[in-house]
Amino acid sequence: METLNVSILDDNMFFLKLFHERISRHSMQLELGSGNRINIQSYTSYLQFLDQFDNSTDLVFLDFDLGGGFNAIGVIDELKKGKYMPKIAIITEHQGISKLPSDSLKYIDSYIKKDNYVIPKSCLLIQDLMEEKFSA
Repeated sequence: METLNVSILDDNMFFLKLFHERISRHSMQLELGSGNRINIQSYTSYLQFLDQFDNSTDLVFLDFDLGGGFNAIGVIDELKKGKYMPKIAIITEHQGISKLPSDSLKYIDSYIKKDNYVIPKSCLLIQDLMEEKFSA
């Protein structure tokens, strides 16, 4: 049995709990069908996330605005300092982030708009990554 490790970082506690619950429900169905495990960790603090981050993380759902003047680009800049970079999915209400002048944008694998489709799009991303990781 292998494990897919997913982290969620969002400073909005309400959204974080809802997102975590929905993703967990979908992940349980994927686990039953595959015999593998999906481990999901949630964080409201980017400092706690960065402190606990290790190279076992496969995917990070990252809110763009993290409060206190910190954003996803700052988190990616910190992750780049290490030797391991997980897949990054930015979840945001903003448009045009992909046009920001930052070298860190090349480390972003997906942009998911925070709208009515954020949960299904995120679940598909987990499913695709699971197939990619466990079929190799």
